[in-house]
Amino acid sequence: MGGRTAIRFAGAHPERMAGLVIVDAGPDLDWRGVLKIRDDAARAPDSFATLREYESGVARALPMARPEIISRLARHGTRRRADGRFESKLDPFFREGLKRATSADAVSEETRSETDDLWTALRRIPCPTLVVRGAASDVLSPDCADRMVDEALAEGTLAVVPQSAHAVMVENPQGFNRAVADFVLGEG
Repeated sequence: MGGRTAIRFAGAHPERMAGLVIVDAGPDLDWRGVLKIRDDAARAPDSFATLREYESGVARALPMARPEIISRLARHGTRRRADGRFESKLDPFFREGLKRATSADAVSEETRSETDDLWTALRRIPCPTLVVRGAASDVLSPDCADRMVDEALAEGTLAVVPQSAHAVMVENPQGFNRAVADFVLGEG
């Protein structure tokens, strides 16, 4: 959701952009991966008895993430409720939105009109833009990432981060940081 929002904003306000990083998102998504994320969100309980319980759920959803990263997510991504249970700090409206679609057809229909608009927005982005794709992503295909950089973005660069899927920053933070640093420093 964040990457597509960034594309929309940058396309609508190109004069305000000095640079952009788009992480594992694009106009054409593999809806099987999107539905997996939505299914994981829908199955997640609203609260957890322990941080360990929360960590177990995150580990199932993000199997490439290292345990210490998951532990950090649990410490900083949850809050203790008055009843002693833990809940995610994730915006409840965002979480509810993730739960809405129930099939690839529903998601595809919901976003079909957005696809052309997003390709148009990408073509309007004049600034250096890094497209980061997790090597094992089931959301952003290699073909879509290549097309974004080769055909749509005026100054696009692609970085494929190994040992990561859609949650690149969580699954391979060092690889993600290296890709962004190389881009920002002009070394990519």
